[in-house]
This record gives sequence, C-alpha cells and structure tokens, in this order.
Amino acid sequence: MKITISGVGNVPLVVSHVKTLEENDLINISGLCRALGVPRASFLDKVASMGLEGAIRYYLTEQRQRKIKT
Repeated sequence: MKITISGVGNVPLVVSHVKTLEENDLINISGLCRALGVPRASFLDKVASMGLEGAIRYYLTEQRQRKIKT
C-alpha cells in the first residue's frame, strides 16, 4: 500500500510504502477502531480480506445501520 499526504497544489509532502499496518506508525489503528466501535482484531481481519479502505467503508456502513435502528 502506498500512502501519500499532499499539500497545496497537490504537491506530495510525505510518501510512504507500507506492507502491513503494524509496519508503520502513520495510522493510529487503535484510535480508528475506537472511533468505529469495533475490536482491533476484527478490524485487522477485515483489512486483510478487504483492504484498508474497504474495511473502513464496511464498518462505517455498519455503524450507520446501527444508528438508524435506534
């Protein structure tokens, strides 16, 4: 996975190649899991099967559905 942080004019400020989420501390996985309301292990399993963006999208959709039901 390639993570790019861009600045003004879409100029790359930071470019990092990450093989696994544990390899680089660019993403606070524990904080993300707390915000999504899911256990870290479940989130990492979903990332392994769907990719990072897919897992975030999956849990956000699940979170929205829980809010609609209440």
